[in-house]
Amino acid sequence: MTKRQRLHSLEERIGQLTAHIGKECRLASLADFEIEKMSESKLDIAIAKRVVWLRENGEKARMG
Repeated sequence: MTKRQRLHSLEERIGQLTAHIGKECRLASLADFEIEKMSESKLDIAIAKRVVWLRENGEKARMG
């Protein structure tokens, strides 16, 4: 899975979790065209922030 695909997947998982727990994610959602234009370093940062948010909000425990 490429970094762009991983970031897209994380965006989807955040959307599912926010709907499930009723808590808004403060990270701005990224559209596909925004993800495509991002540099490798920005992709790494965006991925890391989203993984942290998912962990902090108990994605594994709540979503299985």
